[in-house]
Amino acid sequence: MGVSRSTYPLRALVTLLHFLVTLLVYYSKDANVRASLAIEYTRSDFDENMRSLEAALGLSMACFAIEIVSLLMGLSFLNPILSIFDTFLHVCGLVVVSFFMLDHWHYYV
Repeated sequence: MGVSRSTYPLRALVTLLHFLVTLLVYYSKDANVRASLAIEYTRSDFDENMRSLEAALGLSMACFAIEIVSLLMGLSFLNPILSIFDTFLHVCGLVVVSFFMLDHWHYYV
C-alpha cells in the first residue's frame, strides 16, 4: 500500500473526527459563550456573542461540506502532498477545537 493509498482513509477519518468535535462545540456553545462574558452580563451581550459564535460555526460547517464533497469526488486523491497537508491541518484543527470545547475558551480567540 503506497503513501497515496494509505493517506486517503486517514484523511477521511481525521476529517470526520474534526467534524464531530465541531458538532460537539455546537451543542456546548452556551457554556463557551458564558465563559466569554463578564460575571455580570446583559441578555443583549449574551445574544450578540451567541450570534457571533453561531456564525463561526455555520462557516465551519459550510467549509466541512465543501471538504467532504471534494473528498468524495476525489479531487485531491492523486496528489499525496496535498492529502498529507490536509490531514495535518485537520489534526491541528481537531486538537484546537477539542481544547476550545473542553477548556471553555473565549469564543473570540
